[in-house]
Amino acid sequence: MFSNKKRKYDEISNHDETLNEIIDLYEQIDSFYENQLLAGKINN
Repeated sequence: MFSNKKRKYDEISNHDETLNEIIDLYEQIDSFYENQLLAGKINN
């Protein structure tokens, strides 16, 4: 019983880490896009 809860907790933590990595990636892309926009390299 306890090991099942522990495993579930580990799965959730891994999921959170993955989400944080994805969020970091999106933030990097966002700031890259902003910098390109400021540099006038992207016309929209």
